[in-house]
Amino acid sequence: NNTVSDLLKEELIDRSQSRSSDLIYAEMLQWYFTQRKQFSLALTQAQALDKRENNSGYRVYELANVFAQNKDYVLARKGYKYVLTHGKEKGFHFMSENAILHTYFLEVTEKRNLSVDTLQSIITNYKEVVQRLGKSRNTITILKELAQIQGLYANQVDEAITLLREIMVL
Repeated sequence: NNTVSDLLKEELIDRSQSRSSDLIYAEMLQWYFTQRKQFSLALTQAQALDKRENNSGYRVYELANVFAQNKDYVLARKGYKYVLTHGKEKGFHFMSENAILHTYFLEVTEKRNLSVDTLQSIITNYKEVVQRLGKSRNTITILKELAQIQGLYANQVDEAITLLREIMVL
């Protein structure tokens, strides 16, 4: 019922503003937006809560995972990129960097008809991360996804084979 839903939203907004020290209402508002698939509002709420709690981005990281599961890859990447702003020393930095690339991978494999320029941009993003992190057992998933994009979608079969051979000796 939209009337009840609207009343709930208004009450949660009022209580989260009037009782700002009590985070439960702000958390419930984030939950409400997520349930209504108003993901942009949920992300804004999660970021505000993260800043209020001086947190490591965990809340936003988890929410970005929900966005990715719902195939809202652009908003998922926005959430993961927010987590990256907390710095490399925070626990979710490496996972967020991987997740950003994985959302690109999902987009490529699901849409299958991306432009050459878009595919090249995605490959460049992968290569930049590999350059920064290096080729190691920790980056095998990234490397395999890159090889799959190159070989199956970007018509870069030779580069994909070379990369897969490099992965085999890691």
